Amino acid sequence: MKKLTAILLSLGIMMFSSASNAEQFEGIELPDDFQTSATLAGQYPAVLSGFLKMPIMSVLDYFKEGMGDPEFNEEQFSYYHLYYTVNEKKVRIIVSDQAEGWTQVDIMVMEQQ
Repeated sequence: MKKLTAILLSLGIMMFSSASNAEQFEGIELPDDFQTSATLAGQYPAVLSGFLKMPIMSVLDYFKEGMGDPEFNEEQFSYYHLYYTVNEKKVRIIVSDQAEGWTQVDIMVMEQQ
């Protein structure tokens, strides 16, 4: 719990968001109970981080059902990396298991090249 609290506090300090920058995350559907902890938008890479009270495998299934199979995926030290192209932009979704049934989701949208 201390680790999760520290992560939430550190991400909360970085948190700033603008509704006008939501288009950077267009086409990426999130579960209704997604709790945003940090947003870095208005420039690229755009980053959205948050937590879900869902098992990690359910979160992975959610993205695969909603966005299809990723173009590439890998697992590194229990972090799952899913790579997609959404609205002609490269998107990397990192899903990791956290304490007490929480799953962290970090989404990075890269500028078109």
